[in-house]
Amino acid sequence: MKVEKLRDEMVEAFIEYCKKYRENPNDEGLSDIDLESFEINKENSTYILVSDNNIKGVISLILDDFYKQGGMGRLRIFHSIENKIDNYKIMLRAILEEIEGIDKIFIFIDQKNEVMAEILTALQFKLGGYSFTMIREDREVPKATFPEGYELRTFKENRDEMDWCKVRNIGFPEDPQRTPENVCLYWKSEPQCHLEDGMMLLYHNKEPIGTIRASVEFEDGEKYTYISVVCVNPEHRGKGLGRNLLRAAIDYGRIQEMPKAMLCVDTENESALNLYLREGFTKYKASVEYEYNWRREHEI
Repeated sequence: MKVEKLRDEMVEAFIEYCKKYRENPNDEGLSDIDLESFEINKENSTYILVSDNNIKGVISLILDDFYKQGGMGRLRIFHSIENKIDNYKIMLRAILEEIEGIDKIFIFIDQKNEVMAEILTALQFKLGGYSFTMIREDREVPKATFPEGYELRTFKENRDEMDWCKVRNIGFPEDPQRTPENVCLYWKSEPQCHLEDGMMLLYHNKEPIGTIRASVEFEDGEKYTYISVVCVNPEHRGKGLGRNLLRAAIDYGRIQEMPKAMLCVDTENESALNLYLREGFTKYKASVEYEYNWRREHEI
């Protein structure tokens, strides 16, 4: 077997391979919509494992601006038909020799996929954390109400980028910090998932103190309101603001004819997890993140 950089004449076979072996057809970069628009470029670094002109394995890295500004890339798919560690080693080595400007690559796998977990560990990937995907079925949602002095507004481009970053960067201090210049990546990186008025800011006496985003997600042929960037500044917590932000986003999705909602939460974030359970979400599946810091002195 040999590893080759994906060529134009093999794109169709690569797409069919992804559809056949993808762990979850709704994962980023692996949905039918994403694969139909797949192009060979710097944002889609891809290598294939070939034998007798047939694809036996693939590794494909998403390197768009959204991830690169955080110094990372996300593996769209990393798979070999034969679960041999050497197959994975040569594919990983090939892609690491090409990428520049990032420090880390990561991948999400199903918590039940013990075989892949063992392979990633052998390749010196480190456990990044666990998360739940949660779903809220089609049911009525209570009206969002906020205490006096609080106001929920729709995010407006070229006006609210600084306010968004103030809140978001406080809420997610461990993640790469957003800047006003790259807030637009929310809708430019996945335009098919963006909702025009889905980004919302909560203000207290004209000061931004909360955020939430509603976008589009596809699961088993259905459209869901996907909820993310749920933030409330620490000094304003304990007032039910997060609960009402959540209700506002769910209600907005229902108006967009997406009555079912979906979100992801770290399993260690017990307060958020309990809030979502109280608001009608149920655990749908558990995922594990594995990270590889390729600047470490690893022998692959």
